[in-house]
Amino acid sequence: MIKTDNFESFCRVLESMVKCRIDILGYLYSQGHVRLVEAGKDLRVYHFFSVTGEKVRIAVGNDFLSVVPLELPEEKKTKQEK
Repeated sequence: MIKTDNFESFCRVLESMVKCRIDILGYLYSQGHVRLVEAGKDLRVYHFFSVTGEKVRIAVGNDFLSVVPLELPEEKKTKQEK
């Protein structure tokens, strides 16, 4: 199992898996919860919730990968302080 410690390394792991044509869904399921939120002809958009609390939007197409945090770090800190 691949371990990641931050968002940047998580993105690099996903990029390398896509380049090697490895299905990323199995990896994501092993790291948390995955929900398909949009599907098109050549596009799949997932929301990923890690077991450590990170929330990420992942868009996967035939020739691209986009990973965007659903929650900004400042918002996360504010919620934890309350």
